[in-house]
Amino acid sequence: MGLPDIACRFYRASRRPYRALFESVWGTQSFAIAWPGDVEQVCNRPGPPAAADPLPVHLSPIDRGQGRRDL
Repeated sequence: MGLPDIACRFYRASRRPYRALFESVWGTQSFAIAWPGDVEQVCNRPGPPAAADPLPVHLSPIDRGQGRRDL
């Protein structure tokens, strides 16, 4: 997909019509993530992240763990 952060994959899934399907499998808290204000801009940048910022979607460890569990 060429996304700069694996969190982008989960962010995009949370914005799609099949969100309810994910929630039926993993629960309604599946997408309870505090997304940063620039997540759309970050996820629209193709390619790998910069070496200085390997996880450009700046999530708390808890929010990042929530997405990782469900991916």
